Amino acid sequence: MYQIDDVEAASLLYILYKRRQRRTKTKTLQPRRYWVHPLNLKRPSEGQFQLSLVQQDLTKQLTCLRVPISPEERLTVTLR
Repeated sequence: MYQIDDVEAASLLYILYKRRQRRTKTKTLQPRRYWVHPLNLKRPSEGQFQLSLVQQDLTKQLTCLRVPISPEERLTVTLR
């Protein structure tokens, strides 16, 4: 069985230490620009998606047999 001596163990620990230092340097986070992105702030007023672009394609005809699913619900289910 191979045993490592003190010099090999110290050099191995040094190499592992340097690798870890290098990894943590590359993962430094940039400061955040926004706490909440402006697009997310506009969602309540403008909607999560542009329904006006596809609303006519998603609208179905009202019949005496059933009430159609609203375009908002159809788009939500499609995107989910």
